[in-house]
Amino acid sequence: MTTGTISPFPLVRKGDQQHPVKTLQHLLRARGHSVAVDGIFGPNTDAAVRAFQQQKGLAVDGIVGPNTWSALIVTVKQGSQGDAVRGVQEEFQLCNLSGDPSKGLQVDGIFGPRPTPPSGASSRPCIRTSRRSPWTVSLARSPGRRW
Repeated sequence: MTTGTISPFPLVRKGDQQHPVKTLQHLLRARGHSVAVDGIFGPNTDAAVRAFQQQKGLAVDGIVGPNTWSALIVTVKQGSQGDAVRGVQEEFQLCNLSGDPSKGLQVDGIFGPRPTPPSGASSRPCIRTSRRSPWTVSLARSPGRRW
């Protein structure tokens, strides 16, 4: 697994729910921690975050900020499978503005061929590919900000 970067770094802590908690939980699983992916930063996710922080020699505070995100991030590519891919796929769900999860990228843990946007999908730029590689992807959370 290769570590990448993430910016801007969202702060996530115990009590938070929904996005980006599911992504965090998938990444913790990819790094070997048993945690349910339920979108709730509860006691089990807190314990997994603290254990991960201790493993990596980070400040053990249970808060997922820039240093913890940097250590958690896993680079995935076409052919990758597992929880790290699920984390990326959770982020792609942000691009699905239809309100129907079945119309967005499925969170199945398989990085397959480049998907074709479903009919009626927003043309809002959410996914950008790198000039160096068509499979290096950054997710545009809002204009001028990438995550």
